[in-house]
Amino acid sequence: MPYFGYEIVEDIDVNTGLNPGEIALGTSFNFVQGQGAFLPINLTQNQALENLKHLLLTRKGEIYQKPTFGSDLLTLIFEHTIEEIKINVQDIIKEAVGLWMSYIDIIDILTNIDENNSSIDITIRFAVNDIPSSTAVGISVGSGGTITVNNITAEVPGGSGTPSN
Repeated sequence: MPYFGYEIVEDIDVNTGLNPGEIALGTSFNFVQGQGAFLPINLTQNQALENLKHLLLTRKGEIYQKPTFGSDLLTLIFEHTIEEIKINVQDIIKEAVGLWMSYIDIIDILTNIDENNSSIDITIRFAVNDIPSSTAVGISVGSGGTITVNNITAEVPGGSGTPSN
């Protein structure tokens, strides 16, 4: 019998007997000290959060054979015109999410621009279809051009109400 780096399984048992929280839906891109990187994600809302971060931090054309995947957010936040940023940030986020992640309902997007410190903070509150609570992600750009993405892990009140327009 030849040796492979994988095992061929002929009969797949779909009913694994695992609880929904024990089934990994994907992996996290966060590095957790002492636990490593690429930890399994077991909740739909957490996987949606990781997918949203991946979408917004990917520039259009960056993924091979998917030229429209991503957003123009990184290009926009380094613009010199503050009014252009304020006007376009919501449109860019909603366009990308609407095209690639229709299962995410954007509830609101808050943009705070501090001209004195040359920083931008964007908070996106969203809900996943059929889940009655919402969560949020924060994207910050400091004066040195450093981008920080923060998971706002506490449940954000407001459920999957009407998405912002």
